[in-house]
Amino acid sequence: MIGRLMSADIRTTPQKRPIDVVSSLKGLYGVDVPYKRAWKGVEKGRSEAFGDYDASFDELRWYREAVKNSDPESVFDIEVDTETNRFKRLFVAFSACIYGFKHLRPLLFVDGTFLKGNFKGSLLSASAKDGDKGLFPLCIGVADSESNENWLWFMEKLRGILDGDTRSIVFVSDRNAGIKAAVPRVFPSGFHGYCLYHLKNNLRGRLTGGRNKYKERVIGLFSLCAYAPNEMKFNEEMARLKKAGGESRITNFLVDLPYEHWANAFFPGQRYGEMWSNLAECFNSWIEKERHLPITQLVD
Repeated sequence: MIGRLMSADIRTTPQKRPIDVVSSLKGLYGVDVPYKRAWKGVEKGRSEAFGDYDASFDELRWYREAVKNSDPESVFDIEVDTETNRFKRLFVAFSACIYGFKHLRPLLFVDGTFLKGNFKGSLLSASAKDGDKGLFPLCIGVADSESNENWLWFMEKLRGILDGDTRSIVFVSDRNAGIKAAVPRVFPSGFHGYCLYHLKNNLRGRLTGGRNKYKERVIGLFSLCAYAPNEMKFNEEMARLKKAGGESRITNFLVDLPYEHWANAFFPGQRYGEMWSNLAECFNSWIEKERHLPITQLVD
């Protein structure tokens, strides 16, 4: 009886954690369920609702063939470890997304988020904004982590689907080390803008010991530097920032932040006013429930 209740609960809300199930059963039925049993119930419920996690990797090959037969211009690449013959990485870009991006601004928000299924891993993504400034997913990748190697692989696949697009692509990201290394290597004519929101949070973390009012004033001055329309105005705001925040502290903060990656006055490309990578965060929120699914169901 308890097993059926747990399975039904998970089928309706697959993102539930075992501890949520324990609390739910306790509150609704007055039943104390060991965590291990709840965990097994969660796994059983997800398998019944969405299929087996192990079998899902085999289903990828069928799904790939179905995509190729119905939509030959889509890209669906599965990479397998040659020594173990096990799944390694996956890249997916549907033809409608590839075609549509040609008619959008050459601006991509790239990010990664961790998966929550049995085998964990990371989902890498590149998204654009459509004419209504809505989310326009371009492609996704699945790998074991956000390593430099995996980001380089993802960017190379991305370069492949943009073959023939002569525009200089602008990337906006949270300054992940793998993205920082891959963009100039794979897109030498592209530009990389760092998310101002993340930079402000990093600076706030450096301002230890000060009152909130002081911190927000320094953060505000940093924003004025980022938005400054020309070099003269930037230098004025930078002088104020160093005076308020302490020259040595601000200099140390900026030591690995070249101006051309975050300040409008020095950015060599066109960011179209996009200073934050919030669109990438929107994508991650959009797929929150899917992050729990077996891999084929996740892609679908």
